[in-house]
Formats: sequence, C-alpha cells, structure tokens
Amino acid sequence: MFPHRECHQRNFRVLDFDPCRRKYFGSTAWMSVSSFLKTRPSFTMQTVKGAAATMSPPLSMTNALAAADPSGVLHGVQRRPLTVHRDARGSFTEIFCDGWGLPIRPEQWSLVASKARVLRGMHLHVRHDEYIAVVQGRACVGLYDLRPHSPTAGRSALIELDAGDLTCLSFPRGILHGWYFYEDSLHLQAVSEQYSDYAPDDNDGCLWSDPALNLSWPDAAPILSPRAAAFPTLAQLKRKIGQPG
Repeated sequence: MFPHRECHQRNFRVLDFDPCRRKYFGSTAWMSVSSFLKTRPSFTMQTVKGAAATMSPPLSMTNALAAADPSGVLHGVQRRPLTVHRDARGSFTEIFCDGWGLPIRPEQWSLVASKARVLRGMHLHVRHDEYIAVVQGRACVGLYDLRPHSPTAGRSALIELDAGDLTCLSFPRGILHGWYFYEDSLHLQAVSEQYSDYAPDDNDGCLWSDPALNLSWPDAAPILSPRAAAFPTLAQLKRKIGQPG
C-alpha cells in the first residue's frame, strides 16, 4: 500500500464536461469482460491539485471537496461506471454507448497490456480525445490541464482505476495524461483519431516527474520507455507548442 492512498472512497461521481462537445459523440461498442473481473473489494481515489496553494488541499480533504464543488475537477473530464450484467453463463458489459454523453467519438480501439510498475506518459494530443478503462489490474491516471482557455488550466489530478470496480475515464484533447500500473494490467483505450494519422505530428509529451505538473505519483522510479524518459520538461513543451512558459 502506498502512503498517498490514505484517502479512499467506494463510490465515484461523473465529472463535469462541456456540453458543447456533444457533436463529437459517435458509434457504439461492447464486450464481455467476465474473464477480467475480480471479486476482491475495490476502492477508488481521486486527487485534484492546482498551481495556487489555495487549490491544493491535503489529500485527506480532496474527495470531500470534489464532491461539494464541481469546479474542483478538470473541466471536460468524465468518469462513468460500467455496469456488469452477470448470470450463470458469465457476464456482459457495455463499454461505450452514444447516449452516455462522453466527450469522445472513438475512431480506434486498442487493448494494451502493461507490466507492474510501468508508467506510460505523459502524452499530449491537441487534435483527439481519449478514453481508458482498466479491465484487469489497477492503474493510477495522472492528468494536467494544458488548455490555455480552460477554466481549470494549470490544474492536475490523480485518478485511480481498478478492474474490480469497473469504470471508464474519458477526457478531451489538450490534457496531458499518463497511466501508472500497480500490477500487471490490461486496459482498453480509445482515441478519436487513428494512430496512423496523429503519430507523425500530434504526439508530444512531457517528463512524468516534472515538479511543475504537481502530480504525486505512487512510484519514484517507474519503468519507462526510452522515449518517455527523454521527454522535455513542461516549460520546454509549452514553448514547443507556442504557450507561455
């Protein structure tokens, strides 16, 4: 158990999102996840941080504040429970539906396997939205709002996803993101633009450990790809994309 997991809650709530993005909603997809689901009790933790001291409450307070103040989360980020329908044959779970109002119209789905202590990120895409659902194992998702005109610009959040409490997390373009895996894990990932289209010119990143991100990752020395280990600082990334440092 990591020290930062002192703050737990069994339930979660759907985060705020911009209704103007409804025009991006699209197709429906589903799958059975009976082989992935776990029976152990599960917990979720969410931490929201900001650049100013007044926006960085102690970890023990963050869940209460987020529940009381919708502006305490990153604008446009949504978290949604995935309902598991079980019977004698196994289970059936919808993983995406037009009517849910998520801020993404998926064009590509991927199934990603990660070893324990792997950290993927931090990544930045300015043209596409993203979706993640952990179907085996447990992950910690780190987000930083790099959108200059967002009401939550400069704030960060750590959100835990556990396959034993199946949920999906979706967020709009312009948010730096990365995921850390506590154990061997599988996750579903959707993007609103095909990888072959965005890889050449919309696939930037930032060093995961940059203090300017204000993210208290649960591992001080995670496993990284060579590319992620060489990512620039947040200030360098801002200069590259034409934002003030």
